[in-house]
Amino acid sequence: MTEVLDRCLPSEFEVGESFSALVRFDDPMHVVVMSGELDRASREVAVRACTLPNQVNVFVAMADVTVMDCAGYGALLAARSILEERGGSLSLLDPGGAPHRLLGLIEKLTTDSAPLLRHTSS
Repeated sequence: MTEVLDRCLPSEFEVGESFSALVRFDDPMHVVVMSGELDRASREVAVRACTLPNQVNVFVAMADVTVMDCAGYGALLAARSILEERGGSLSLLDPGGAPHRLLGLIEKLTTDSAPLLRHTSS
């Protein structure tokens, strides 16, 4: 069922007490469970968590993300770009609160008919 990604690789990423990302392998996809503040301070850690070797299709569970600013959004775009180069994708699950508001604002400002990042609610 759910296993921690290969034990040789780090499966949990943290930025102090403000942000964490737990990487899980749920066959056939990778799930990155983020919590805390997705911002400038956690940007690089978030990208690394989403783009570990062998990750192609990644779902980012965001229900516990309390803060997301433009730098955090940029991290998701950077990770998506890397995954697309591998032939994969990045999808967001349950963005609530601040992430939901930011994504909604960006979607309203986007002139293209396709949103920059796909997100779903459970």
